[in-house]
Amino acid sequence: FIMCIMSSSKLLASLFLLMAFKISFAQNFPLRPSQLIQELKQGKQPFQKYAPLTRASARIQQAAISLNNYTSVHLDKNLLKKIVRTHPEALELSIPYNNEILTVDLVQVNFLSKDFKVETSSGEPVEYKPGLFYRGTLKDDDHSIAAFTFFDDEFSAIISSAEGNIVIGKMKDTAIAEEYLVYCDRNFKTLHQTSCTTIDDPAFAEQLAANIQSGASLRSDRCVRLYYEVDHDIFLQSGSELTATVDWMTAVGNEVAT
Repeated sequence: FIMCIMSSSKLLASLFLLMAFKISFAQNFPLRPSQLIQELKQGKQPFQKYAPLTRASARIQQAAISLNNYTSVHLDKNLLKKIVRTHPEALELSIPYNNEILTVDLVQVNFLSKDFKVETSSGEPVEYKPGLFYRGTLKDDDHSIAAFTFFDDEFSAIISSAEGNIVIGKMKDTAIAEEYLVYCDRNFKTLHQTSCTTIDDPAFAEQLAANIQSGASLRSDRCVRLYYEVDHDIFLQSGSELTATVDWMTAVGNEVAT
C-alpha cells in the first residue's frame, strides 16, 4: 500500500480509484460489519461505551447554506484522547442526530498493510502515525454499516442505512476546533453530481476473467497492491499539512473499504 502526495495539480479518475479501494480491501476483510459485531458479542467481548459528541448550545449557521437539516454537536476531546490512548477492541458510541440518539456498535480493524508508506511526489518518505479504524453497524440494524476513524485531535465517520448516509465531520473554517456536524447526505440543497470518463472496455473484463481461470499468478511477491495519489487541492484544503492530508485519505479509505 503506497500513498503519494502530489505537489502540483493533477486530475484523477476518482470513481475508479475508489472502486480500487473497495476491491482491494474486500479481500482482506471477508466478514461483513454485522458479522464482526456478532462474533465479538458471541465471544462475550465487552463493548466500551462512550458519548464523544454532545448537542451544541448554538447552531452552526454557515452549514445552513448547503444543508436543509443537520445537527450541530461538540466534540469532547478528552474522550477522544482516551479512545486513542486505550484503543479498545470494541466500542458502543452514542451519537446525537436530529431528535434522537443513534447507538453504533464498532469493532477495531486495520486495513493498512504492514508495509504501508507515504511518499511525496518527489519520492521523499513521510513519517506518519495512522489513526484507529473501526467498522460496525447501528445497534440492532444488521443491514446498516458504519466506519469511524479516530486521530489524536479529531475523528470522522459515516453511517449508512435505509435512511441514507449519515456523515459526522469536523466543521471547517471555524474558530472552535471542537465544532462538528452530523447530517444526512440526502439533505444537501444541491445534489452532488459525479461522473467517470474512464473507458469501460468489455475486452478487459474478459481477459481478466481468462487470466483468473487459467490460474495466473503474480510475477513478484513485492508488487504494489494499492497505489493512491492525493491531489494538490486536497493538500491545500488540509491546511497544507502532510499529516492532515494523509489522515483525510486514510479515513476515506476506511469508509470505502467498509
